[in-house]
Amino acid sequence: NCPTPPPASTPTKTPTPGTSKPGDANGDGQVNGADYLIWISHYGQSVSGPANGDFNNNGSVDGADYIIWLSNYGL
Repeated sequence: NCPTPPPASTPTKTPTPGTSKPGDANGDGQVNGADYLIWISHYGQSVSGPANGDFNNNGSVDGADYIIWLSNYGL
């Protein structure tokens, strides 16, 4: 008996949150409303990293992060 090889698969790129454009919270390569929803849901919190809406990585989600999002919106 020979082992059955696994089915062939096509690799897909999974976005890594926070590694794309400034303001891109979900890592999909676009700065859009989905990223705004992430920013607003963390607004006023002490969290870090773009995936949490802290686009300038200062440990706080605030208006400065909104400016970064707005400056890159649609890109």
